[in-house]
Order: sequence, then structure tokens, then C-alpha cells
Amino acid sequence: IHIDYMVHSFKDILNKDHVLDFGDAGACNKNVLCEHPSWCNQRRSVVNIAILTQGNHFDAFCTGALLTNEKRDHRPYFLTARHCLDNNENGLLSNDEKNQVQDWIYIFNYQSDECSDPSFNPQVISSISGAEFVSSRFASDFALLELSAPPTGEFNSFYSGWDNDNNNSKSGATIHHASGDIKKISLYDNKAKKSKFFDSVPFTKTW
Repeated sequence: IHIDYMVHSFKDILNKDHVLDFGDAGACNKNVLCEHPSWCNQRRSVVNIAILTQGNHFDAFCTGALLTNEKRDHRPYFLTARHCLDNNENGLLSNDEKNQVQDWIYIFNYQSDECSDPSFNPQVISSISGAEFVSSRFASDFALLELSAPPTGEFNSFYSGWDNDNNNSKSGATIHHASGDIKKISLYDNKAKKSKFFDSVPFTKTW
């Protein structure tokens, strides 16, 4: 066994006062458990990412989601944004930037249990440490990872599906940790536009 280094978190890594204020998401984002029951499965796939930055501090956050594959074998593929890895914002990913996902913490169920915003950070008990870089594309700003382990049953997780046909959805939802806040949802009712850079459209179907 080779251990590169260790990180000891003796403070709450979800205390984001030094980065973003708790409850900083925009008003258009509603607590995910509050409404929209038609998205109750998909919201369980969305994960908050605690990013280990320079100085070995967890002081940056991104959003990602568990993604199924054609085998539906629960292999823990994980979709996030490519810019979350691009530390120097030069449009390129070095090996160090690709490998940093091994140090990230993937936090499940960071959300409120009700419509109103809680006064304090919700308790988080489900997380996975580490992932492997699989692929990415600059133009469509995606990065595909594989988590170091699949979430267990107690995570109550869900693997979101995808669709690469040309029938763009006329409506949908954005479920994410807006500004690093607890899990939020916002709906849209305009047809998603397909960029000339995209090889596929946003996923709209689930398995």
C-alpha cells in the first residue's frame, strides 16, 4: 500500500463562511425536497463535491451527478463540469488537474428536509472519497469520472439516465448545489438549444 499523503479535517468542511455564505443560492432555486415530485428520483443522483485546493484545504465546491451506462450495472460513473478541474482556467487539463479528483469528497444528501431554509447546515453522513478521471471535453464543459466505490443502499442514491437523440426537451429541471448551497431545483419551460459544439443533448430520460 502506498500512501501519497493524508489530510486531517478537524473542522466542518461544509462550513463555507470563508468561501460562500450558507443559503447563498439565488431565489429561483428552491429546496429540492420542497416541490416537483416528478423529479424525486433524479434529485437523488445529484452530489455536492468538496474540492481540495492548494494548501490542502476543502474550500471550493462543485456539483455532479451519478450517471448510468448502457449495461445498467451500477458502475459509479459521475458527470460534472470540466471547469471544476481546470484550476488555472487555460482550457487545458494537465495530469495533475485530472488526478486531483482522487482527493475530492463526493457528498450525498446535502439538502434540507423541508421547504424552508434551515438555520444551520444539514447533517451530512453519506460521502465517498476519491474518483478516477475518465474523459472530458472543453467545448461542452463536461468531465466524466468514476467514483472510487459505488454508493451503498443507505445513500438512497439514483443513477440518472441520458439520451443522445436529436429531440431536445421542451422543458426540464436543473438540480444542483447552486453556489455551493444545499441541493436546489429550478425548472425551465423553453426548448434547450443544441450548441454546434455539442455531440449530444442534455439527458432527459432516466432508467
